[in-house]
Amino acid sequence: MRVGAAVAAAVGGAALLLAAGSGSPSSGQERPEVTVTNIEVPVRVFSEGRFVEGLKASDFEIYEGGRVRPLQGFYYIRAGAVQGGEAFGPQPPVSTRTIALLFQVQDYHPRFVDLIEDLFRNVLRPGDTLSLQTPFRTYVLARQAFEVKSRDVLIEEMARLLRNDIQAGSGEFNSQFIELRRIARSIADVNPLVGIEDGPEGVSSVLRDLLPRYRESVERMESSRIIDPRKFLAFAARLKAVGGRTSVFLVYQREYRPELQQVVVNRLMSDFQDAPDLLADIQELFLTRRRETSFEVEPVQRAFSDALIDFHFIYMNKEYEYVPGIEMRESSEEYFRAFSVLARATGGTVDTSQNPAVGFRTAAESADSYYLLYFEPEDVKRDGTFHRIAVRVKDPSWQVVYRTGFYAD
Repeated sequence: MRVGAAVAAAVGGAALLLAAGSGSPSSGQERPEVTVTNIEVPVRVFSEGRFVEGLKASDFEIYEGGRVRPLQGFYYIRAGAVQGGEAFGPQPPVSTRTIALLFQVQDYHPRFVDLIEDLFRNVLRPGDTLSLQTPFRTYVLARQAFEVKSRDVLIEEMARLLRNDIQAGSGEFNSQFIELRRIARSIADVNPLVGIEDGPEGVSSVLRDLLPRYRESVERMESSRIIDPRKFLAFAARLKAVGGRTSVFLVYQREYRPELQQVVVNRLMSDFQDAPDLLADIQELFLTRRRETSFEVEPVQRAFSDALIDFHFIYMNKEYEYVPGIEMRESSEEYFRAFSVLARATGGTVDTSQNPAVGFRTAAESADSYYLLYFEPEDVKRDGTFHRIAVRVKDPSWQVVYRTGFYAD
């Protein structure tokens, strides 16, 4: 099951509990009612990669619809508690929250254990809700888990579940990848001068058999990795209905598609000039094939922003062994762009380190410290339209991340 299906399982309801007991997952945190007359905006400010502490309400300007709006409240939140601020306007939310871990990976990484250990020892707090979505299924940590089992046991159980599910859930994708690479290698080995008793006609027959098989294998592998944005929209709607703030951490492994090297394609086109049908198939498969993304990120970023979800993208590289005649073409560029945009639009982070545990630590630290601003929009009707927000600080060299807007509903 890919991430899109895992999200669907979470939305569908029946999630499994990691811990023993009869309780149910947390229903979310309490917070002030967010209406069109009371909008809260978590804001993070960085200077050279470090969070800027000690700012005041006067250091910020917030814009809605291009016009500056007066602040109705200002607080500094760290580790789920109010560390400072100016006590006017609505009270800040309590410390409980929802944390969702999503894994779109083909291989289990030993550092995933470090990530899970950091999560349980340094990130989770009493009252938090944890959702784990593997390539195979979705789990929710029971509220009473820490009362029933030790953190060491929970870490061991989650690491085992994650490892088993990655192996089970990515098995089909990896099998398709191996088959595609084998077919591509066979095509690269086709030579009309050697190896076929029937001569050129026999070689053409072999190639006519291999090219459709390559196309079908590509389509099967591609369909298994499609991420449906509608699942993310449903996920955001569910979390908005529950209420509270959510931090989503997506661990995504770089993906490739085996293709022929350009020099091999050029040789095949030269060798089969007298076979127009083969030339057309070769051109379609290896010269003009470009898959357009089906992930429309703007509706998702609006839904996540409106639901107070900060999205953190942890991108892992992956290397493959060299195979003569084969080029590993990256097939995850569109998702990298989409998820990077989603992270920036929701006040989250993007990390491309090769150690997923380091990426998670960076993202978790970022998610745990923020300034909370409240403002009242100017004459906003409850018409369901999306209203954009902009936040500025006094030092233009600082990086400011925040949710980009809200729906007037």
